[in-house]
Amino acid sequence: MSDHDPKEASKALSDAGLEAEINAASPHRLIQILFDGALARVAAAQTALDQGRNPVAMINEAIGVIGGLRSSLDMEAPGELPQSLDNLYEYMETCLHEAARDNSAAKLGEVKGLLETLKSGWDGIAP
Repeated sequence: MSDHDPKEASKALSDAGLEAEINAASPHRLIQILFDGALARVAAAQTALDQGRNPVAMINEAIGVIGGLRSSLDMEAPGELPQSLDNLYEYMETCLHEAARDNSAAKLGEVKGLLETLKSGWDGIAP
């Protein structure tokens, strides 16, 4: 993972309430914040869908946060991991676009599961 610009993370999250934490955060913590933000937005989209409201705004925010995760990848790092993660993030973005188009709870659930798995692994890595 490469070093991150706190302002980029702040933009990706679109949440001024986290600005102080983001500015003081380590690169490892920034990724945790992005995972939390993506999961929160997917959950909000699911809630909107369950309540018969339009989930597109929350889905678009989730796509933006996943874009922040993608931009944090160090594509120059050795091995296949950076490219594999980039492909997975791209797949999640595609699923979210499909969820918005089709009002698909299944696609939201799939992305939620993938994000939770990645977050769990990331949380297990010492900073």
